Amino acid sequence: MDLRQKALDMARFSLADFYFSLDADVFLTDSNALEELVGKDKLVVAPMLISIGLYSNFWGGMSDTFYYERTEEYRKILDRKMAGCFEVPMVHTCVLMDLRHSESDFLTFLPENIPSYPGPRDDIIVFALSAKDRDIPMHVCNDHHYGALMIPLEDDQELETDKQILIYTLMEVTARSDPVAVDPVFSRYLPEPLAKTKLGVDEVYLINLERRDDRFSRMKYNFEMLGVDYTLTPAVDGRKIDQNYLIKNNIKMLPEFSEPYHGRPLTFGEIGCFMSHYKIWEDIIASEHETVLVFEDDIRFEPYFGQKLEYLLEELRTIPDRWDLVFLGRKILHNSDEPWLLTSSQLVKVDYTYWTLSYILTRKGAQKLLGANPRTKMVPVDEFLPIMYNRHPNETWKSYFPTRDLQALSVHPLLVFPTHFTGEEGYISDTEGTSTINKECKNKKDEL
Repeated sequence: MDLRQKALDMARFSLADFYFSLDADVFLTDSNALEELVGKDKLVVAPMLISIGLYSNFWGGMSDTFYYERTEEYRKILDRKMAGCFEVPMVHTCVLMDLRHSESDFLTFLPENIPSYPGPRDDIIVFALSAKDRDIPMHVCNDHHYGALMIPLEDDQELETDKQILIYTLMEVTARSDPVAVDPVFSRYLPEPLAKTKLGVDEVYLINLERRDDRFSRMKYNFEMLGVDYTLTPAVDGRKIDQNYLIKNNIKMLPEFSEPYHGRPLTFGEIGCFMSHYKIWEDIIASEHETVLVFEDDIRFEPYFGQKLEYLLEELRTIPDRWDLVFLGRKILHNSDEPWLLTSSQLVKVDYTYWTLSYILTRKGAQKLLGANPRTKMVPVDEFLPIMYNRHPNETWKSYFPTRDLQALSVHPLLVFPTHFTGEEGYISDTEGTSTINKECKNKKDEL
């Protein structure tokens, strides 16, 4: 408290126009953050910072006893369901004050500077009450992805927990920003790099388009944080697929296929995505792997992913005859019927679902997928998998695959999520924005 007050007093003594308070556990990833905050023209303003939980650097409400109170508005601001700058009862950890206003002279971190101070001796509460006492509004802005902060340790937690929080905070930052580069001066304070492992499976595959260097860089960074020994699998690029590729690989679209939402044929991007996974299934058989882990490159990891995956694998080893594939990341559809696997508290029987962000697959599962001969009656890979575990709603499509005995489960809650959802700023689809198979074939015929 004294140090914060000293810094603020020094800024006033120096006749500074602004005072920017930044704690050491903050990672500002927007290089223009300070300029953007100054431009808000607010007396007290903070950039909203994310964490690996629901914690942030503002409060949505304050109780009658001056402590934290969760509100509906808090989640809306945190999740960016509403965007802009919002008046809140508390900002902390990363705060800009405009000292050009005379009212700012009443802002303080020390309770003795407030006549008849009613609250606890806590620096951020004192600061918030000093603002409230003079009707000074405090604002938090979520209009940009400004950065992240670490979740504070509980009183009974050790430094090792703080190191884990640091690792997963740095990983979370990469979903919206470039990986944080550590200055060599601070490198000795970082945790030792984890020893590289296969995470308890025979192989870890990362699917990445060669032209998506950005995604590979962030996934490489995340895998280094997690200590993952992985194999890079170059994705089949839909932009490079042509009629010759289709003929060479004996690829034919399932005759009755029509994309459920847009009523279109397969795109070359969807074919490329399918073949990227297909190559992995083939490699599982050729390499005689028993169990593998597959990741796409547009994902972010649930906090404590490594520990949660280890716990999941421990259970899966006790029930080898009850699964072939386990989703770690997917899109759970509305009204899905997914009962818990009997005796399990982390596995559900998976319903019709979308996305193939990450999954565990056995050799037996790969054999079933390849044995269905899907290249000659192709649908998108996230339509094919539900067909194979017999939970797809389209009976006509299913009829082309008479053997549908893939045993599929999903971890719940999920361990992997997309970095961006459809419609969000920064969302890019590498499967949607390509030509469709019928259009390309028609063009070839016209050329003849």
